[in-house]
Amino acid sequence: MKRTLMNLSLAATMTLMPAMSMADGGSSRDHRAQMQNQWKNIGVGPAAVGLIGLLTHNDTWALAGAAGAIYSDSRYEQDRNSQHGRFDWDRDQRDRDLRDRDRREQERKDQDRRDQDRRDQEERDRDSRNSRDNHDWGHNGH
Repeated sequence: MKRTLMNLSLAATMTLMPAMSMADGGSSRDHRAQMQNQWKNIGVGPAAVGLIGLLTHNDTWALAGAAGAIYSDSRYEQDRNSQHGRFDWDRDQRDRDLRDRDRREQERKDQDRRDQDRRDQEERDRDSRNSRDNHDWGHNGH
């Protein structure tokens, strides 16, 4: 019975390994997703070994299977968090770019407003001088 279970678990492992080692040569994001799925799939084998160990009262198999499943789960979570961290970096960079663009736009508007205020003030000063010159009737030389 033990030999049959051992052969069964070995056969399951051997059939899963080629599928897990295939790489499609995609992007880094695809590679992360593929590795994440591999760790999830790899965890099935040790979990099965652990379950068989529990059913057959074989503590060694149960502990080895549990340890393998826990390790696989931790790597799955690590890859999942790493993948989200990468997406967060992209989002943060996009947010920084948008803030920079908004800041530059606001600076441009502020400069335009200062330029317009300066032109308006020059025009008021010019109108004021012209108005004084035109209303200065008493000092026109008579």
